[in-house]
Amino acid sequence: MKIIISSNHELFKDSVMNDFLKESMMVARSLDTGSYDKLMLNEDFFSIPQNTLLKDSKDCIYESHKKYIDIHIVVKGKEAVELIDLAKSSVVPYEANYDNDYFLYHSDTVEKRIILDEIQIAVFDFDDVHKVGIKSTNDEVSVRKVVLKVTKSLFEKEFINE
Repeated sequence: MKIIISSNHELFKDSVMNDFLKESMMVARSLDTGSYDKLMLNEDFFSIPQNTLLKDSKDCIYESHKKYIDIHIVVKGKEAVELIDLAKSSVVPYEANYDNDYFLYHSDTVEKRIILDEIQIAVFDFDDVHKVGIKSTNDEVSVRKVVLKVTKSLFEKEFINE
């Protein structure tokens, strides 16, 4: 997992990808609480703008992915994220869906806890088992964010902060 501190959302060498990210962020700003959308640029690059209800950690689920790098960009608010490094852990998925690219895990372990806000961008690689949508304080209800899904080959070619 990589955290990038940036208020600049020019993350890619390709201007079409940056414009798509900006469009996705505008969609996230317009969503009702508890809703999301899926925007497709192409098979290698798409986004899930969302206005996610935040929960207690015990009510959230660890996940990982094998097809797409996850890039989480908070548009408004903040959320806690908990992590386990799959390469260093013995957790195994209790549910795996290769077609929809998700692997779900049960674990009470928290190796790292971070708070994502509007100037931090989190990049989750294939070995980063992450639990998102967690309240960082009791005052928070939701977070508006964009989750970019990028194939590893495109990420390695186009991501500026690599």
